[in-house]
Amino acid sequence: MFKTDFTSISSRMAMPFALVRLSVLLFIGLCLFSLKSFSQSLSTCDIMFIGLNADGDDDFAIVVLRDITNETIYFTDQETDEIGTTNEGVLQWDTGPTTITAGCVVIFTDVDAATRSSSIGMLTEVNSGFNLAGGGDGILAFVGPDNNTASTFLAAIENQGGALGDLSMTGLSACPALTITNGAHDDGSQYIGPRNTEVSFSDYRDSLNLLSNWDTEASNGENILPFSATKFTLADGSCSDPLIARRDTSICIGADVQLETLLEGTLGDTIRYGSSFGSYSDTITTIVSPVVTTTYFVNNIVTGGCSDTTMIVITVNTPTAGTESYDGCEGDDYSVVVNGTTYNEANPSGTEIIANGAANGCDSTVTIALVFKPNAIGTETHDGCESDNYSVVVNGTTYNQANPTGTEIITNGAANGCDSTVTI
Repeated sequence: MFKTDFTSISSRMAMPFALVRLSVLLFIGLCLFSLKSFSQSLSTCDIMFIGLNADGDDDFAIVVLRDITNETIYFTDQETDEIGTTNEGVLQWDTGPTTITAGCVVIFTDVDAATRSSSIGMLTEVNSGFNLAGGGDGILAFVGPDNNTASTFLAAIENQGGALGDLSMTGLSACPALTITNGAHDDGSQYIGPRNTEVSFSDYRDSLNLLSNWDTEASNGENILPFSATKFTLADGSCSDPLIARRDTSICIGADVQLETLLEGTLGDTIRYGSSFGSYSDTITTIVSPVVTTTYFVNNIVTGGCSDTTMIVITVNTPTAGTESYDGCEGDDYSVVVNGTTYNEANPSGTEIIANGAANGCDSTVTIALVFKPNAIGTETHDGCESDNYSVVVNGTTYNQANPTGTEIITNGAANGCDSTVTI
């Protein structure tokens, strides 16, 4: 269950380099589990930052809060409104085919140098310019179809408030961007809080967001190194994440939906729902009617205190509206069928609501507006005398004393583009 009061660990671990290297290698072995071969999509807070060094060749570290396999994660020091530009750099981390189990620590070393590396998987530079500034910078982690598009923000860390720009649209409310500073800014920081006290990996979010659980270095971030590779573990070994899996859905605005989860473990004594992380109501089912896309949180607690929390995203779609229009002429026999109703010159206008007709599954409202412009009618006259040799050509036909009358239809001859009928 979620905790908000943690004991701060005031001293940072110091290890000889050789021992640190051995420790990292041992934990890499513990973190990799090769039996799983599937890939799962990542959600916000599935990883969180536990270390940042903005000096030297720059380093950072993360903890994985649920099993991940064959994922591509991007790290950038761009502000939120700069993603997709070339203003700053982007790193691509390919986790690899072997499952990285929940609780594992991954350390990224010398990330702004050609020798950059990651303790697990492969780290490459896909957009040059990744270079952390001690004077105010940060890192955004995201997934998307490419390094220029952030479909989901996973986590963020900054060494000065506002360094990453406006984070209100990132969806990081469940694990807000860590602003690690004890002054104007800090060049280095490392999480030193508990790693074996929680009954669910997601419960570590509160501890990771508590500033007192961090050691900071104001002048030289290199002094914060090495990052601890100690794995995060559960206090109760009888169960582990995930107990529940999210079941996202889409609705049309104005509709109700029941929040649901897929149980992947033990059905809890209590399943609680809430609209914000850590705030729940003790109801077994909840029917909601959001008017905008909304994230709900689900907490499952089983006997013995083991729990899991996941998110359910209800995407709210809006009905579409369109117009079926036509600009023609009287008598052109134009007609169109909309939602089973025929519209033509005799029935030129109306409104049709096509149930589930929009691409997003909502209703589609179609306004029909057919315009039939009038054809032009005119007369060509002459009042003369026999043998006065008067003649006129209308629509290619010569009219004179020998051919004094007739009717001509001049296609598109009217000023409005319709036909013009001339009586001679």
